[in-house]
Amino acid sequence: MPSPFNTLGLALLGLLISLAPPALMAAESGCPSGDLPSFVQAFASSPELQQTYTRSPLIEQRPAYGDQGYGVTTLHKVPAANPASLALLDPQVQAKAGLQTFWIDKRSLVVHDSLGDVLQVFVFQQLPCWTLVRVEQWSLQGLLDERVPANETPLQRELRKADLFEGYGAVELYPLTTYFFELAQRIDLHAADNGSAAGATRAVILGYSGMSPEVEPARIESLLSTYAESDVEAKLLLADFYCFRGNQVSERKCQAPRQAEDTVTQAARQFDTGMAYATLGYGYSEGLWGTADLPRALSCFKEAADRHEPSVLQNLVHYAKEGQVPQPGVSCLQAPAPTAG
Repeated sequence: MPSPFNTLGLALLGLLISLAPPALMAAESGCPSGDLPSFVQAFASSPELQQTYTRSPLIEQRPAYGDQGYGVTTLHKVPAANPASLALLDPQVQAKAGLQTFWIDKRSLVVHDSLGDVLQVFVFQQLPCWTLVRVEQWSLQGLLDERVPANETPLQRELRKADLFEGYGAVELYPLTTYFFELAQRIDLHAADNGSAAGATRAVILGYSGMSPEVEPARIESLLSTYAESDVEAKLLLADFYCFRGNQVSERKCQAPRQAEDTVTQAARQFDTGMAYATLGYGYSEGLWGTADLPRALSCFKEAADRHEPSVLQNLVHYAKEGQVPQPGVSCLQAPAPTAG
């Protein structure tokens, strides 16, 4: 039976070992380094270290489609890491392929390209030496190939990829949530620069949402102006930009009311959509471009409803309860002529 002194000494020894710095632990165990970045540098170039310090079975996470068609992830136990995945840890491979890296959670290394074609996360755990315990595969090429719409163009495929990443960000379940929104916006901007009006409007809206970086005002105006004559949403967003210069939290009055109103009116005339008429209705009902004009707003709401715009129905019902209904003599697109005094 150990003496009380020996028992205390063993307890202190155990405590000192548990508090030992990583470098000391590494030296005692033969681990290449207790510093994770240094460990990964050695691990990336050594098949022996990869075999020794990869947990088996290894957890591999993959993207998939859920029952409702949304992006989900599945977990798989695999005996070893895919050599092609491990190759991405090599700085020479990264440099040749134009890949970049960053750390999350102080134990997960993200290897990626600029547009999400390569995106993998390597998760390490100290056991006590660092050990690769999980690989997250986030490239969506397999999902994109799995469900291809008929006659899809390369730009449409790119937007579908951005939409999937945005969906993964929206559920707010993953450590890469913020990055998913930034990546979706970057893909949208790339599509916009290559001829996609939807890419332009999506990128601007993501910036307004606060979930991804704000797009600079000059670029917002340039993007929206490029597509304003061919896309109604771009034109309506451009009108909004004229009012608030991209500042969506501003409580200031519209800075260019005539320019904004004229742009929305042009959109209604040019595209003849319920969305454009609804935007006019909201503007006139709230006095966005000057004094509120409810009769004209109601006329615009009716035009929108006639074009099957569902968002205006509750407005029409609300005003009808107050005895306010669209009047036959009031036009949405042209103010009624003043009556003779």
